[in-house]
Amino acid sequence: MGPTLSQNAKTDHQHIRAGKNDRTLYLHIGLHKTGTSSLQSSLSKDRWRLQLLHGLKYFKKRYAGPNLNRMVSWSYTRDANFGIVEPVYETILQDLRKSKLNTIISSEDLSLLSDYDVSKLSAGLNDIFANIKIIIYLRRQDRMAVSLKSQGVKTPQQMILMGVEDAPLPIKLRASAETYLSYDKLYLRWSNAFPKAEIIIRIYHRSSLVGQDTVEDFYNLIGINCLRRKRILLNQSATEQESRLMWKLKRCGVSIQDLKKIWKNLPSSLQSEKFLPSKDEAISFMHKFSQSNKVLCDILGRSKLFDSNFDEYPESRDSGSIDMEYLGSCLQAANSIEGLSDNGKRIIDKLVRDLAL
Repeated sequence: MGPTLSQNAKTDHQHIRAGKNDRTLYLHIGLHKTGTSSLQSSLSKDRWRLQLLHGLKYFKKRYAGPNLNRMVSWSYTRDANFGIVEPVYETILQDLRKSKLNTIISSEDLSLLSDYDVSKLSAGLNDIFANIKIIIYLRRQDRMAVSLKSQGVKTPQQMILMGVEDAPLPIKLRASAETYLSYDKLYLRWSNAFPKAEIIIRIYHRSSLVGQDTVEDFYNLIGINCLRRKRILLNQSATEQESRLMWKLKRCGVSIQDLKKIWKNLPSSLQSEKFLPSKDEAISFMHKFSQSNKVLCDILGRSKLFDSNFDEYPESRDSGSIDMEYLGSCLQAANSIEGLSDNGKRIIDKLVRDLAL
């Protein structure tokens, strides 16, 4: 029997100590930029409440990284490549076998895995859990790409996925990015690898989420009351000036390791606006995925996935440039960073000299 779809927030509300043969796994695979960091922060803070009151274990291990990101490797040659890190994966499976509790795993980087690696993940998890519910939050592709490209100034995975052109949307879409944003392929990749799993598709848009929030929506899905704290806003998008600066440094040859250090020491930009495409650019980008979305709608039996409102974008976009005063202050700050590589220092020094001419 193929995977089922939970269009509403329905779940088994009884979380009890389970035997090895009837344990349930709630496997949240993102996507990125859909409130995942906020969700993981809440799950971490609620770990003991979830375990003691509901028999639910939120799987989190230091060796695996805060969101199991150390289990997923990334590299870049002509395109982005992602895969499972075998030693970390095997250790995770060993730890999962030790518990008798129903379990939550949240890792948006799992959505980057290939068909081969998802099948490998399936083999390991199906050996441990009798019931697997895969939870996926989808965001409209133009909004996702804008957010990912902005996030790319801070995280290497998104930078190699979305590119470093001086534009709010990828000018030339890489094959890996097109695959990532083709949600029909994502669904089929996971449904084929986990044929007995329940795949729960949620749309990341405030009007579609319980409490207009990913954290409340996810807790509702698994049948737990969410202790409402102040809404957590993490991994907010970079401003236009911050984005232009970091992309420029990467194009000049600054390594990703150096960029991470520079990002942490950037002076605040006086300009706080996000870097957005024009309305026509966003519509054109979204059109690239209309067929993919139609295929997924047909699979799920839905009339549509996303809203068709593009009023959040300006009618036109100024080509713009980096503010020279801001660039100068950033380069000055970068020059004083300890631990910057020799290559990074040489590039920064050259940019400083060019700026003085």
